[in-house]
Amino acid sequence: MADKKELRKLLRSRRQQYAELQAEYSKRVMEQLMQHPRFLAAETVMLYHALPDEVDTQSILQGF
Repeated sequence: MADKKELRKLLRSRRQQYAELQAEYSKRVMEQLMQHPRFLAAETVMLYHALPDEVDTQSILQGF
């Protein structure tokens, strides 16, 4: 059985891995969105401010 120190290290590592994956997936989603014909043709676009575990919309929000 792992002690507390080892468990904390493991959890910290997994959180970091999740954060990296989430950032990469968010980047891909936003790139695809910004290339979509309906997005490009839109006069108005509404977005939400993402919660920490959702697709990060901050980059696109800052761009406008």
